[in-house]
Amino acid sequence: GLLNIFCRILFGGDPSFGDVIAPYWTPYIESMPGICWGIVRHGRQIVKAKAFVLYDYGSEAQNLKHYGRRKPPNVLEEYENIDTPIDLVTGKRDGVVPSANIYQLYQELEGRGALVTYREFDCGHLNFIHQPSEEFTDYLLSRLSLP
Repeated sequence: GLLNIFCRILFGGDPSFGDVIAPYWTPYIESMPGICWGIVRHGRQIVKAKAFVLYDYGSEAQNLKHYGRRKPPNVLEEYENIDTPIDLVTGKRDGVVPSANIYQLYQELEGRGALVTYREFDCGHLNFIHQPSEEFTDYLLSRLSLP
């Protein structure tokens, strides 16, 4: 319906928003999760910095308290400190975080010597949480069962 069309326009053509949200919209409108403005602010900070930085608490004192430094760390510059494999997954129909962006992150991490894998699935943004495919679920369980 109209909500499905609106969601596809708003979220870059990602069909998972209308497909997943629409059936739950009417009966559960009061229990739908809200948007976290802290996440919105962090997203704006990332765009403004043109780098994948941790949340900026707005003052040097708060950043020092949380990170031990005056400015939030750039995540890409800290990956060499991680010795755990990183698995990046993306949806080919994701209208929120395009696969090209995740692939670019994968290339940057791999170039820095990180233990990283990349896998694309035929789904939209919300399909990883709601209505995940059997293929994705099998992949996730296989990665979680590694020693």
